[in-house]
Amino acid sequence: MSITSGSTLSARRPSAARALTLAALLVASGCTRVLQGNGVFAQQERSVAPFSGVQVEDGIAGIVTAGGAFGVQVSGDANVVDDTQTEVIADPTGAEVLRVRVADEHYVPIHPLTVVVTLPALSVVRARSAASVTASAVAAGTLTVEASGGGAVTVSGAGGATLEATVAGSAQGAELHAGGYPVETAHLALSGGSRAEVDASAGVDGTAAAGCAVVNDGAGACGLEDPATQAPVRCGP
Repeated sequence: MSITSGSTLSARRPSAARALTLAALLVASGCTRVLQGNGVFAQQERSVAPFSGVQVEDGIAGIVTAGGAFGVQVSGDANVVDDTQTEVIADPTGAEVLRVRVADEHYVPIHPLTVVVTLPALSVVRARSAASVTASAVAAGTLTVEASGGGAVTVSGAGGATLEATVAGSAQGAELHAGGYPVETAHLALSGGSRAEVDASAGVDGTAAAGCAVVNDGAGACGLEDPATQAPVRCGP
């Protein structure tokens, strides 16, 4: 990926709810050291080992496109960009995953902190701690997704056979938007008032705790149950 210093990034600004989630995490932590963005916009290209998954944390906005050469670019306040780590780690799924986080973890940006990623194929995507990830042009036999701690994942593309998704809410909930990613079967685990939209032609199964919501845009039957009561859970709309 080649992006010059004069390029304009098309990035969705973090929502007000997500910004409030990040602020709440700062207060709850009791940590007095907060990195204040210096207002000087900067972009950095990062060189990392090959990977097939992306995990974004700490309120960062991730824009991921599958089907191209490897590329990682971080942008935002210069001092926060310098404090942002991009490293490839081993994932429990067996994939090599690019982890993007802020070393100090607690920061207040002036320019939104954004990571733009391209890679040949995507098999794992995670958004944690009020981060958001938008992944496009995705096609995978099995795609593993996690949104937790106020995180949100939006995924679209040709789809595949299976979607494995964990959506674990917090005070602000967590969200999965996968209506634009058709699969045969969606295996879901929802908790903490989270929400998920999928497109499953053969069926949706797994668990959805009380207060969670699932919408299946596909024709598949809904086989979800409440993990506390084992009662069936209806898929909307």
